[in-house]
Amino acid sequence: MKKLLNLTKHISEENLTKLSLLLFFTISFLIIISIVLHPYVSDDYHYQNMITNEYQNFFDYFFSRYYDWSGRFFQNIITYFIYSNYIFELFYKILIFPIFFVTCYLIWFKIASFNNKNNNFDFYIFLILTWFIIPVPAETIVWIIGSTVYIYPLMFGILYLSYINNPKNIFQNKLELFFLLIIAFVAGSSQIQLSVACLVISSFMIFNYYKTSENKKIFYSNFLVYIFFLLGFAFLILAPGNYSRLSNIQDFSFFSNLYKFIIFITSAYFYLGDIKSFLIFFLSLIVFRYIFVSTLEIKLIYNKNIYPWLLGSIASLLVNIIVINFVSFRSLFFPIVFFIIFYLKLIKHSQTSEKLSNIFIKKIIVFSLLFGFLIDSTYNFTSIYYYNAENQKRENLIEKSLSENKKIIEVPYYSIIPSRLTHIQTPEHDYAFLKSYEEKNNATFKHSDNKPMSKNVYKQIKFLFRKKQ
Repeated sequence: MKKLLNLTKHISEENLTKLSLLLFFTISFLIIISIVLHPYVSDDYHYQNMITNEYQNFFDYFFSRYYDWSGRFFQNIITYFIYSNYIFELFYKILIFPIFFVTCYLIWFKIASFNNKNNNFDFYIFLILTWFIIPVPAETIVWIIGSTVYIYPLMFGILYLSYINNPKNIFQNKLELFFLLIIAFVAGSSQIQLSVACLVISSFMIFNYYKTSENKKIFYSNFLVYIFFLLGFAFLILAPGNYSRLSNIQDFSFFSNLYKFIIFITSAYFYLGDIKSFLIFFLSLIVFRYIFVSTLEIKLIYNKNIYPWLLGSIASLLVNIIVINFVSFRSLFFPIVFFIIFYLKLIKHSQTSEKLSNIFIKKIIVFSLLFGFLIDSTYNFTSIYYYNAENQKRENLIEKSLSENKKIIEVPYYSIIPSRLTHIQTPEHDYAFLKSYEEKNNATFKHSDNKPMSKNVYKQIKFLFRKKQ
């Protein structure tokens, strides 16, 4: 009887693993298709028009952005090829979710250093919960312009920190050294919040290696990579375009900006008052604690090696004081990611034994999370599908009206209610976007009388097979 029960459990485990893999690949497919289908939003049209009509070549565009807008190296390079070549854009979009997967993999295995046996199930729990923790994924992952500022630069930053966290002598491998130097430069020059966080963390590590490393070649190779990161950081902060943008600030009141900054800082780790997102974040941390470790010992507060990650998270918040008038939910992206890494390092340093060692129970947890992930991904896919259809309808209407030389063009509001992966401008911002068309098209644009953001996707799914009257 006992053998039969063990055999049944073994078969159940195998089936559960296969079902989980099937669910994960289905989810990945849905997310990738959702990202590919997601239409342009405001800045996307601006960049496409600018690259197509205003610049003759890549170098004109790159130097213009650097001197007039921003020092973000990766964004200034990649956007030219995205908006000038559809095949490149498609390839870029397809890679976004795999980039998220690779970044989580590096965080879990290379930075947090979870390398225990049967740890893949723990990793998938971390991966899924991180997907739900990430602030506004519609803007930081799915939206093209947003991805050039957040998820892609994060990958470079994590690659850089993965090497610094696991040092080795790379002077003998010239190709590896070459790529690491490029990655370090890009990590330092792609986004100010990321760069400041990486600066704090890697500076501490380099100083620590200098004091403790017995192999000077390893220290020198680390230091060389660090120097290229600093060069990238200098490239970013010295860009004249950064200061041109700061000139657009209208509120220079010290007390007004201090008030905004205090509100932002004190509420940042509470997702600026978004209680639903905060609860997902908070409960996920509890899940990490009770699944991955047996106890959290008080002596861990004296482990100085974990604190650079917390300081990096805080530093990526504090740097927003410079642009406090422009902060949004997107500004939480890097602070939350680096806080998660700090928490994982804390857990790892206290992991003397696994709290939940029953692999079958972990498989059930992974399967349950994946099933919830599938429902969420299906809803997001459906929302973006309808959003894409509405966007195509609007673009066709505008194109047709302009070809007929209409002087007043009525454009419908987007009626779809946004999902987590749907980045839709508010009616006010959408109106401002339409107004930007007027001068170059010699026509008046206005919204139709339809109700914005009123189409409930749940009802569309619910009545999918209802016969039309």
